[in-house]
Amino acid sequence: MRALRAAVALILPTTATALQRSRGQDVHSHARSITGTVTRNARKPWPASVFYKTHAVGCAHGDQRPTTHDPVGAQNEDSHMHDRHQSLPVFQSCRATGALVALLFAGQLVAQNSTFCPDRAAGHCRPYDATSAWNTPIPVNPLIDPQSAVFINAIADNNLPLTSDVDQFAIALYLYNAATPRASVQLDGFFSSYDNGDNSRVGHGFQPLVTGVPIPTNAQAGNGSDAQITFWDPVAETEYGFWQFARNGAGNYTATNGNRYHTGSGYYGRFADGLAGRGAGTPYFSGLVRPWEMAQGRIDHALSFAYNSPAAEFRYPASSSDGEGVTGVDPPEGARLQLDPALTEGDLINLGLNANARVIARALQVYGMFIIDNSGSSKIYLEDRSTANWDASFTRNLVSALPWSRFRVLDASVSTPGQVFANGFE
Repeated sequence: MRALRAAVALILPTTATALQRSRGQDVHSHARSITGTVTRNARKPWPASVFYKTHAVGCAHGDQRPTTHDPVGAQNEDSHMHDRHQSLPVFQSCRATGALVALLFAGQLVAQNSTFCPDRAAGHCRPYDATSAWNTPIPVNPLIDPQSAVFINAIADNNLPLTSDVDQFAIALYLYNAATPRASVQLDGFFSSYDNGDNSRVGHGFQPLVTGVPIPTNAQAGNGSDAQITFWDPVAETEYGFWQFARNGAGNYTATNGNRYHTGSGYYGRFADGLAGRGAGTPYFSGLVRPWEMAQGRIDHALSFAYNSPAAEFRYPASSSDGEGVTGVDPPEGARLQLDPALTEGDLINLGLNANARVIARALQVYGMFIIDNSGSSKIYLEDRSTANWDASFTRNLVSALPWSRFRVLDASVSTPGQVFANGFE
């Protein structure tokens, strides 16, 4: 450990000088606390690795890098609309610094990407391309949507707190592998497969019988009329998602709509044509909070958020909308909300948030949450209790103490590839 500290001491001055020369700025102005907003270079991407470590020592980094409408579901909850670049870091010395500081914090050797996939076989992996909007932290001083105050007021005017119900209308997630039994699923609607990128949809006709679906024994969807379920092979990086999934009295599987998608590089957590998944055209898996993330004390992606009722328009990463709100007053689906990054750990404690809620709050500061659906509740998505086995502290009101007044809506360019990213840089 003494040698490691010495190595960090040698590298830090070199890194700072390189940063100052390249950006004409004082590198120390970019240092942030571990729990604060991630510092980022708006021009170039940083590899999916150790951002919670690197920014604490002044390394700047970033990432650039026929539809059916369903009514709001039972119990005033949500129903959905269904069937419907990364370069190397600019400064190699900064990359080395980040790696060393990560080791310094951990006190042991760890793989650079261990934050994002510490145990692939166990499904302890963050899905989708590292440069996707879901996996890209929000830059320092991001552009704010000119309508931010109006949009936040529209959400707050529902007089509904931010909730996190894991016992109904949540996503049940089952892992599968080559040994998992295969079965057929009879659909009442449509099945879409995306096996060559986000814009590669292949339809399978109306009411198809989908064969060869990997379904673990006794798998069942969560409570609620949506009955959403996801089957995921983290090694093969393939996911199946179904809406209104069930097993009938004869033991046969049924669903209304479904899809097959992938979670590796080149898949960005969105169906580009908007013809599958949630109302915003995103997979059920996107933005889902998993138990292993809570256990590690950090969520390294944006969260999914739904409320009543987004506008009918949409923006990236959304590819459709099931919203019925007022355009210009209600935010569009795909809009990205951020919790005030100035809130400290002490502030979060004073708000009454327990340790688990603070993990979620920090993710909302660093990555934010995307509006992905029209819902009877204002809610983020945590994995269903039936598959996550959450303890009793995970309740519907886990994060309800977060006031809407401390959220803001970011400009669409912050999350859109190839657009103005932050502070005027592309």
